[in-house]
Amino acid sequence: MSTQFRTIDDLLAPIIPDWTIRDLLEWLSDDDRAHDESLRRPLGIIEAALTGSPWTGEPSTTALTRSIVSTVGSLPRVRNLRLDDLLPGGGWIRNAPPVDDSAAFSIHAAPPDRERQVQVV
Repeated sequence: MSTQFRTIDDLLAPIIPDWTIRDLLEWLSDDDRAHDESLRRPLGIIEAALTGSPWTGEPSTTALTRSIVSTVGSLPRVRNLRLDDLLPGGGWIRNAPPVDDSAAFSIHAAPPDRERQVQVV
């Protein structure tokens, strides 16, 4: 029986972990990507790490993209932050992936009073 490890590359695919937030936003400027539902999971991981606020439901890729853009607008210094440095543990996740996917979100979990509602767009 083989054990399959999840790496940061697997979690973010097709997004490249070496990209900066600026690179990501430039790549997402293609309208098709901003609405690509297959990007929901990697964008959710990135958005959770940036904002530290959990969603009460499943946000759309458009809502996640808008949240990332809004966060970068209020914290311009994060534009040059590399994605693999942003995620919990930075290089750690490449060598010792979390036991389950929720571990990536748990480090930055906000108190329940800060939870956001899913926006219908």
